[in-house]
Amino acid sequence: MMKKILFITFIFMISCQKKVDDKKIFQNKINELQALLDTQKDSMSIINSELTSELDILKTKLENFEQLIEFSLNKKSIFEHIMYQIENPSPYDDESVQRNFHNSVDEGFSFPRKNYEIADFSSVDKDSYSKYILSRFDRSSKNIELFFNSKIKNLIFSYFKNKHLFYKNSGLKLYVKCLILSYEESSNNQDGFNELYKLSQKNDSSLDGGKHVNFANTMVTDKLKELFVKENINTSNKEIYYEWERFVFHVYSFWARRINENNEQIVYQLLKEFNEKIE
Repeated sequence: MMKKILFITFIFMISCQKKVDDKKIFQNKINELQALLDTQKDSMSIINSELTSELDILKTKLENFEQLIEFSLNKKSIFEHIMYQIENPSPYDDESVQRNFHNSVDEGFSFPRKNYEIADFSSVDKDSYSKYILSRFDRSSKNIELFFNSKIKNLIFSYFKNKHLFYKNSGLKLYVKCLILSYEESSNNQDGFNELYKLSQKNDSSLDGGKHVNFANTMVTDKLKELFVKENINTSNKEIYYEWERFVFHVYSFWARRINENNEQIVYQLLKEFNEKIE
């Protein structure tokens, strides 16, 4: 009987020991799973943080892009922005270069090349975006006529009537008058404008004594010279345009581009109407 009790006790002890071992193994598994879960939580926390950061960046980009789109669809906002840039030019390295408004007028109304690209809209300002839009503006006669409807023309007319002194002192008044006169006197000289356009395409990187500048000056008329001398002063009796050869090139190359684009007639009509309204 004693032997039987000892055997049962032994079996029970083994059974208990096995349960203890199984419990330890099970607890170890639980600990391992808990550690893995904690690691996963940390990883998910990092991923969530990164996703949140990327989402915030995307939201900022989207908001900025939406503002640019809204800006691009509003003709008035583009016009007012361009005029602000003209009236408030960036400082140049050489202060003597900015003794008049010529640089700001020329910079504000010049169109960049069509390969003007914007890689990332998230950091683009309105100045860069307005140039981007203008570089892709459809300059066909039909589209120019549609764009400059009565509403936008009246906006431009009213703006310059209120800025009449700036219009004169900036040199824009003289520039417009010379554009009108040069077209009226030389519109039948298609061969000359075509040649100037070809030369400008090859030499447009410099205005210092290039063949394109020299050729433009062979096209100038006596009436244009007289108008330039008469009107080329501001209220301080200082010359607005002080480099005659470059000014002539800007005037005649303007029409060379318009003739190449086949929109010279509608542009002439708009300039003439503009000049009459502002006068």
